[in-house]
Amino acid sequence: MHLPLSHRHAAKASRRRMNRDVRKLIDSTEDLLRSTASYTGAEVQEARLRLKQQLDAARDNVDDWRDYASETARRAYDDTGEYVRDHPWRAASMALGVAALVACIIGGAHRR
Repeated sequence: MHLPLSHRHAAKASRRRMNRDVRKLIDSTEDLLRSTASYTGAEVQEARLRLKQQLDAARDNVDDWRDYASETARRAYDDTGEYVRDHPWRAASMALGVAALVACIIGGAHRR
C-alpha cells in the first residue's frame, strides 16, 4: 500500500510527536520516581514498584517500535533497489513520468 506523499509526511510528523511525547512521559515518570524515593510506607513502595515496571515496559515498547520502524524502512529500501534492478525500464519510465509531472506543475506555476 502506497500513501500519497502528504499522508506520509503527516504520518512521519505524527510518529515524531508520539515518540517525543512518550519520551517526555518516561522522563517525567523517572523524575517522579526519584523525587518520591524518600517516601515511606508499603503502599507507596508498591505503587512505585508498579510504576517502575510500567515505565520499563513502556521504554521497551518504544525501543521495539523504533527497531520495527527501522527494519521496515530498511526492507522497503532493499525491495525498491531490487525492483529497480529487476525492472530498470519500468523504473526509468516511472521516474521520467514523475519528472514530466513536476515540470508541468512548475511550468504552470510560472505562467500564472
